[in-house]
Amino acid sequence: MKLLLLILNILPVLALAQTEILNQVEEVPYYYTVNNGFEIKFSSNEIFISKVNQNFYSEEIKGKKSLKFSHSKKFFYIAIFDFPSDKSDYQIDIKVFNDLSNLIYTYKLTAPFDLPHPIFSINDEGKIASFNPLNFKLTLFDGSEEKTISLEKEVEFEMERSSFVEMTNSDVYVLTSLKPLTIEENESNAFLYKINLNSLSIEREIIDYSIPVSLSLIENSIILSGIKFQNMVPNGSTLKYDLELNLNASNNSSSEKIIFLNGSYYSKYGKFIYKLNYNLAQNDSYELWESSKGVHSDIPSGIDGNRILDIVPYKNSIAVLIEESGRVSLYMLNQNLEIEFKKSLKNLDPNKFEGINEMGGKLAVYVNSRTYVYR
Repeated sequence: MKLLLLILNILPVLALAQTEILNQVEEVPYYYTVNNGFEIKFSSNEIFISKVNQNFYSEEIKGKKSLKFSHSKKFFYIAIFDFPSDKSDYQIDIKVFNDLSNLIYTYKLTAPFDLPHPIFSINDEGKIASFNPLNFKLTLFDGSEEKTISLEKEVEFEMERSSFVEMTNSDVYVLTSLKPLTIEENESNAFLYKINLNSLSIEREIIDYSIPVSLSLIENSIILSGIKFQNMVPNGSTLKYDLELNLNASNNSSSEKIIFLNGSYYSKYGKFIYKLNYNLAQNDSYELWESSKGVHSDIPSGIDGNRILDIVPYKNSIAVLIEESGRVSLYMLNQNLEIEFKKSLKNLDPNKFEGINEMGGKLAVYVNSRTYVYR
C-alpha cells in the first residue's frame, strides 16, 4: 500500500517531466521547415534545400516568399513576390517542387501594384490554382497548360474581399465574399464554388455569411466558417460539406483555423479554442479570458492584449501560441484542452508573428522572418 501511494504521488511529477521537454534548440535568420527529410530554407535573398548536409537546390532570388504544401505534402510551392520600390506592376514566381525537393516547374504571372494579388493553392498532383478576388477569375496550371475561367460574368470592382482557395486532385473550392458590408447589413454575401479540373464545370452555393473567415480541406470534407450580422450583432457559424457540396454538419461558432487530431476537430477563434466532434458539436473549450464559465481559464481578467495567435497539432497534443500583455507564450494542451505546461518565449514580438509549424518532432515558430525551433 505504501508503495502504491508513493507511485500515485510521483505520477504527476513524472507526467510533467514527460511533457515539459520543449526547449529552444535553434534560431536561424530565415524560414525553415522539413518535409520528407529535406530541410527547406529561404530568406528574402535566396532559397536553399538540403538533406543530410547535401545541397539539393539553391537559388539566389530576391523577394518576399511564402510556402504551401499540398494536402498530403506530395508537392509544395514557394511563391516569390518581387514587390517594387516604385509604383509599378510586379512579378510573382510560383516554384513547384515534389516531395523529393526536385523543382518541377515555375509559374510566372504579373500582379498590379497596390491592389490585392491572387491567392494560390496546390494539389497532390502538383497542379496550381490561382484565384483573383478582383475579377473572380480562376487560373489553373499544371506545368504546361494554362486554363482560365470566370466564376461570375460581371463583378464590381472591390478591394476588400475575404477569399480562400483549396483544391483536391479533381476539384478546386473557392470561398469568397462579394462586397464589404456594414454591421447594419445582413444580406447573404458569400459564395462557395466547386470547379472541376477537367471539365471546368462550376457549382455554386450561396452562403449566408456577411464575412467568410476560413476554408479548410480536412479528411475529405470542406469546412468553412464565417460571420453573419444580425441586429447589428456578429454571429458565427461553421459548416461542414462533403466534396460533393452536401451539407453534413454545422454549429453556431466561428473558426479562424481548424485542425484535426485523433478523430476530433479543434477550432481557434479570438480568445477561445473549441474541441468539436465529427458533427461539429462542442465537447470542450479552452478560454483565454476569465468568464462566468471558468473553463480552463489561466489568464486573470482585466489584462489587455491577450489573444491566441495560432494552434497546431504536436504529437498527441495541441501546441498553442498566445500573446500575453505584449509577450509570447507557448502552451501545450492535451486533447481535453487542459494545460500540460506553459513556456514563456522571451524576446519574440507578437506583432511580427508569422506562424507555427510541426516538423519532424520539432516545433517551429516564425517571427519576423526568423525561425525559432523547439524540441
